[in-house]
Amino acid sequence: VGGYASGELAVSRKTWDSFSWPYTYNRSNSLNGIQDILTALAWARKTWPGSRLALAGLSRCGLTAAFAGAVSGAADLSLVDLDGKDPVYGRELLDLLPVGSLKRVGDFRTATLLLARKPLVLLNAGGSLDRNWFETKTAALGLGANLRFATATEGLWLPELMKGL
Repeated sequence: VGGYASGELAVSRKTWDSFSWPYTYNRSNSLNGIQDILTALAWARKTWPGSRLALAGLSRCGLTAAFAGAVSGAADLSLVDLDGKDPVYGRELLDLLPVGSLKRVGDFRTATLLLARKPLVLLNAGGSLDRNWFETKTAALGLGANLRFATATEGLWLPELMKGL
């Protein structure tokens, strides 16, 4: 998918920094990236309606994939790479995904709980991420079996993760 964030509508850092109140009024590459993933998920689901669909957001794309997947709900399995970060921590979330007022509509915890309606792997979580919070909340919703924490060294392979779906 040739997306906005990777194409002609990408905003250079210099241009972005020149805007007045850039995180409040302007579309960012991050927001365009979330829209790109939503578009790709909708297209894949429409093109192959009976097939299983996996969403894998790796490295710096982990958070955009998480938010897009949470809104879409189309993926049968989501793999979200946190790249050693803790996006629950407010400042770190804004550094990773600079979207103003994001916490007003839902933060990473909200996205995770929405994603956990189906199998979800949180890959390479930062050391300060409170795994217990996620495990407790997903269990309380009856979704505890859908959540898994893993590291890249475990050699995860999507076809293996999708078995049994």
